[in-house]
Amino acid sequence: MSRAPPQQDAPVEPVTPEDLNQFDRLFLDHLELLDDCDCGLRLRVRPALGSGYREELEVAGRLFEDVERVVPDPGVCIEIEFPHFATYAVRSESYWSAEKSKLPKAVYHVLADSHFLDYCSRVSFAADDLPNPGKLRHYMIACLNHLVDVIAWSPPTVARVEEGGRRPC
Repeated sequence: MSRAPPQQDAPVEPVTPEDLNQFDRLFLDHLELLDDCDCGLRLRVRPALGSGYREELEVAGRLFEDVERVVPDPGVCIEIEFPHFATYAVRSESYWSAEKSKLPKAVYHVLADSHFLDYCSRVSFAADDLPNPGKLRHYMIACLNHLVDVIAWSPPTVARVEEGGRRPC
């Protein structure tokens, strides 16, 4: 049985986590735990685009006219990796409730004080000095339909992988 030749890595354009806020909306495309490091997490997100398709939409008995459907951008994949994390959760945006402080309209947030950080301190022994020195922070990525919450000691690495990249969405 022959094996396919290994796929070559496509160019990856690094960006900062704060650069995620250039997008109005993101779709969560994929989430996986990383086997090649100790307690790592990888997310793949895609920017949202207008589809050009307009329709009427009824929600809770109220009719909205001329609504444009939003779809994921098929040509852009952004990988967000946390090499070490204490805990994470994925919530439905339908059940989101406010944090301790008012959040600006953005897709990427870093919180030093949150309900999720309080939860992590109650159910684990994760502390600011374990396993990496640094302060535990709550990183939130707000996507359409999902909110991803990660408690980690350092910010994620973020890279834009073009279509055909080494780890396609």
